[in-house]
Amino acid sequence: MRRPRFSPRFTATATVLLLTLPVAYLTIFYSAPIHSTYFYPQRIRLQGLAALLVGGWLVWKWRCGGEAAHTPIDLPIVALLAVALLSALLSTDARLSLETVVGATAGAIAFYLLLDLVRFPTLRTALLDAVLFIAVLTCATGLYRVVRWYIDLPPSLQVATWPSPGRAVLPPRLSLLGNPNTLAAYLVLVLPLGAYRWGKIRTTPGRMLGALGLIAGLAVLLLTQSRGGVVGLLGAALTGLWSMRRQIGRRQKAVLFGLLLLAVAGGGLVLLQRGFNPGAGSDEVRLECWRVAFVVMRKHPLLGSGPGTFGQQLIRYRDPLRLREEFAHAHSMYLTLTAEMGGLGLLAVGWLAGAFLLALRRSDSPGHGFTLDRAGIAGLAGWGVHGLVDSFLDKPTISLHAFLLAALVLTVRGQVSHRPSLRRTLVLTLVSLALAGATLWINWGFAAFSHARAAAYQEDWESAREWMETATTRDPANWYYRRDLALTYGHLACGDASWRDRAIAAYEDHLRRFDAWAPDHANLAALLAEAGKYDRAVAAIETAHRLDPGEAAYPCLLGRYLEAAGRLNEALGAFSTCLAHAPRLVSASFWEETPWRASAMPQILQQAIQRSEQEGDTLSQALLYAAAGDSTSALSAIERYRRRHPLSPDADLTEAQVLIWAGDLDRARERLEDLVAREPAVREAWLLLGRLYLEEGEVDRAAEAAAAAQALGTDEEGHLLAARVAEAQGDLEGARSLLQQVVNGALYTPVSSFAPWTAHRLPLEGEWLPCVRPPRRSDALAEPALALGRLLEAQGRCEEAVALYHRVLDQEPALRSVQERLERIRCPSGGAARPP
Repeated sequence: MRRPRFSPRFTATATVLLLTLPVAYLTIFYSAPIHSTYFYPQRIRLQGLAALLVGGWLVWKWRCGGEAAHTPIDLPIVALLAVALLSALLSTDARLSLETVVGATAGAIAFYLLLDLVRFPTLRTALLDAVLFIAVLTCATGLYRVVRWYIDLPPSLQVATWPSPGRAVLPPRLSLLGNPNTLAAYLVLVLPLGAYRWGKIRTTPGRMLGALGLIAGLAVLLLTQSRGGVVGLLGAALTGLWSMRRQIGRRQKAVLFGLLLLAVAGGGLVLLQRGFNPGAGSDEVRLECWRVAFVVMRKHPLLGSGPGTFGQQLIRYRDPLRLREEFAHAHSMYLTLTAEMGGLGLLAVGWLAGAFLLALRRSDSPGHGFTLDRAGIAGLAGWGVHGLVDSFLDKPTISLHAFLLAALVLTVRGQVSHRPSLRRTLVLTLVSLALAGATLWINWGFAAFSHARAAAYQEDWESAREWMETATTRDPANWYYRRDLALTYGHLACGDASWRDRAIAAYEDHLRRFDAWAPDHANLAALLAEAGKYDRAVAAIETAHRLDPGEAAYPCLLGRYLEAAGRLNEALGAFSTCLAHAPRLVSASFWEETPWRASAMPQILQQAIQRSEQEGDTLSQALLYAAAGDSTSALSAIERYRRRHPLSPDADLTEAQVLIWAGDLDRARERLEDLVAREPAVREAWLLLGRLYLEEGEVDRAAEAAAAAQALGTDEEGHLLAARVAEAQGDLEGARSLLQQVVNGALYTPVSSFAPWTAHRLPLEGEWLPCVRPPRRSDALAEPALALGRLLEAQGRCEEAVALYHRVLDQEPALRSVQERLERIRCPSGGAARPP
C-alpha cells in the first residue's frame, strides 16, 4: 500500500495557514462598509476576490455532477430574499434598495459556499482554527493598544487611572474592526468557538494557554464598554450552559460558571460605568432611532421603506433637538429589518428563525460536553440578543461569522444533505451571474464617482464636474450622484458667476428628490445670496435652521442675508440667537464684515444675554457678559450656576475663560490647576492650561498639558495647542504639519456621515460650499492660519504662505490680521504679494 505524500498533521497545518490569509483579509476589510463597500479601490479588490472564490466553487460543483446542499431553511431564505426584492421594487429609493438586495443575495450565496466548506472535516477544523487564530491576533492587538495607551499617558494622568471611579481616567472604548460595538459582536460570536476548542485540548500547558486566550478575549470584550456586547455575552453563556446542563461533569461546570461569573462581574462594571440616561448620550440616540423606526413602520406597514433606506428615513423623521447624528440603522437589528421590509419582512425572518430552531429540535448533539454545535448555537444566541440593541446588517464580517456558525450547527447536527440537483446548481449559477452583472453595472457609475472624488481632493472642480456628469449619465436613478453634481457646480459657481444659475437649478432639482438635509439648503441659500436673491436665500437658510436647529452657524447666516435684504430688526434677532447658542463665536471676524454689523455689536450682545437668560443657559450668559466687558456680572452668573450644580466642572471652566478674557491670568491658572487636580479627566481644562503655560514661557508644563489633552481626546483645538508647543520646542516641521491639519479641518468642515449612511458612498467633499462662509472662532482658522503662514515664510516658502492667506480671506474677508500680514509680506521674486 502506497504511503501518503504528506502526513495528516502537515496537511491540517498547511490548510490552516492557507485559510488564515483570506480569513484575516475578510475579517479586517469586511468589518466596516467604509472598506468593503464605500472605498472604491478596496471594493474592487474584495469583489474580485469574491468572484474568484465563487467562480471556482461553482466550477467545482458542476464537475461534481451538480451536487447541492439541501437544508431545512432553504425555503425561508428564498422567501426572505423574495420579500426583500418586492420591498426594493416598491421602495422609497428603489435604486439604493436594489443595490442593498444585491449585497443580501451575495450573503445567501456565501452561506451555501460555507455549507460546502464545512462538510469536509479537515476543512471544517482548519477554517475553525483560522478564525480562532485571527481572533487571538485581534485580542492581542486590542490589549496592546490598551497597554500602549497607559504607557503613553503623561504622569499626571497615569496616577489618575487608579483612584476611585469618580475621578479615574478610564481607558477609551477599545475600537477595532470599525467601532467598539462591532468588535463586541465579533467576540460574542467567536468566544464560544474558543471555549469549544479549549475543551478539545488535552495537554496541561495547552489548556492553560487556551484559558488565558479566553480570559484575554473576555477582557477585550469588556474593554469595548459595549453594553449590548455584555448582554450578548451573557445570552451566549446562558444558552451554552442550558444546552449541556446534563452533559458535563463538575469540573467543567465549575470552570464555565467561573467564566460566567467573571463575565457578570465585568459586565456589571461596564453597565455601572456607562449607566443609562435616556436624556443624553448614546441612550438618547437609541431611543430616538427606535422612535423613528416605529414611525416608518406606521407609514410603511406591509413592505417597509425599502432595504437600505433607514438612514434616509432617520434624517427625515428624527427630532433634530434630540439627534443630530446620522446612522444607517435603528440600533436594533429587528427594528431595522421591520422598518425597511415591513411586516412581511418580519414574518419571513420569523419563519427563518423558526425553521432553524425546529431543525435543532429534530436532531440531537452528536457528543457530550460543549460540542461544536452547542458552541455555534451559543454564539448565534448571543448575536441575536446583542441584535436587540445594535444592528450589524451592514457589517459583512459579523454576517459572515454568523453564517459560518449556522452552517457548522446544521452540518454537525446532520441537517444538511448534499445530493445531485442540477436545478439548484443552475439557479445558484444564474443568480451568481446576475449578481456579477448587477455589480458591474453599479461599479460603472461608481468608477466615475471615484474619479470625481479624486479630482475634488485635488481641488480640480472642473474635472470633478465632468466625472459627476458621467456618473449621472451612467447611473441616472442614483439621486446622490445628482446631489454631488450640484455640489461640483456650486464650487465652480463660488469662484465663477457664470456657473451660478446652473448650480442653483441643480440644487433645486436635487431638493425635489431629497429635501431633508440641512447643508443642501444652506448651500442653496449661499448661491442665491451670491446672485442677489436675498429673500429666497432667507427662506432657504430658514429651512436649514428648521432641519438642524442645533447648528449655531445657521442663525448667523440668516442674519447675514436679512441684513443684506435690509431687514435689520430681524437681522438683530437672528444674530442674537446665534450668539446666545454659541457665545464663543464672539471672537469671529464675521461681526466685522459690514460697518452696520460692527456698530450693532453691543445691541446684539445685549439681546443675546437676554435670550440666554430666558432659556436658562447661565454659563452662556456669563460668557456673553464677559464679551460685553462686564466680568462682574459674568462671575455672578457663574456663582449662581455653581450653587445649582456644585459638582459640575463647567463652572470652573467658564470662570477660567472669563478670567482669561478679563486679563486675570493668575486666577485663571489657579482655578484650572485646582480643577485638574480634582478631576484630571476634564480635557478642556488641560487645553486652557496649556495655552496659559505657553504664554508664561513654561514650555515643559505646556507640553505635559498638551499630551494630557491629546490622551483624553483629539480635535483641532488639541492639534493647535500641540503645534504651538512643537514650535516652542523647535520642532518646526512637526508644528507645520499639525497646523496644516488644523487649517484643512477648518476649511473643509463639516464632513458628516450623510453620504455613507444614506447613499452608501463616501462624501465628495465637505458639506458646505466655500461661499457659505460660516462664522468661525478666531482659534479655528485665523490663529492657526497666521501661525502656519509665519512658519512657511520662515522656511522660505513665501508663495505657499501667500496662497494660504488668500484662501483664508476667501472664507473670512474681514480678518484684518491676515490682511495686514498679506500687505506686509514680500516674496523673493520681488514686489508685494499677489493672489495666486
